[in-house]
Amino acid sequence: MSGKIFLSILVLTGFSALRCGATVYQSDGSAASVQGIHNAVLDGDTITLPAGTFIWNTQVRITKNITLAGAGPGVTIIYDNVSKSGGGDAPVPLLFTGISGNLRVTGFTVRGMAPNPNNSNQGTIAVTGPSHSVRIDHVNIELPSTGAFVLRGVWGVSDHCYVDGSNENQGWQVFGSGW
Repeated sequence: MSGKIFLSILVLTGFSALRCGATVYQSDGSAASVQGIHNAVLDGDTITLPAGTFIWNTQVRITKNITLAGAGPGVTIIYDNVSKSGGGDAPVPLLFTGISGNLRVTGFTVRGMAPNPNNSNQGTIAVTGPSHSVRIDHVNIELPSTGAFVLRGVWGVSDHCYVDGSNENQGWQVFGSGW
């Protein structure tokens, strides 16, 4: 009896449940669109990239535990035109930083365009943070670029990824304490 009264009180007072489902947001494929959507999403949400070819002149900085999903490798193509000049750590087109939970990156190709005068391997996709739940799958990196995947501190899995290493940059760099 007391359980029914409690439930009735919750319903009548307008109790709302915690957010249970993730939301899918569709970008227009530009770096600005992805960054703008990211700034509004919550952990667990998905940002999609449509089929097509897109030139990114600025870095996209992801700080939330999300899914970034394209329409498929060779179907969603991002040209990395982020300037690598200026010395030091060259900016990467996709930087996932402070990742502490589930992150998935899937379904697109990144092609290098911007020359890297330092020839330093900062990565095309860089992921940092304490997460033990990172998955990168069905992502193709076609160089020349500043390398492919750089992982710092995160744990996870990658599958069905292709890296064209024709310019001798490393495909994967993994850094972390105790490795």
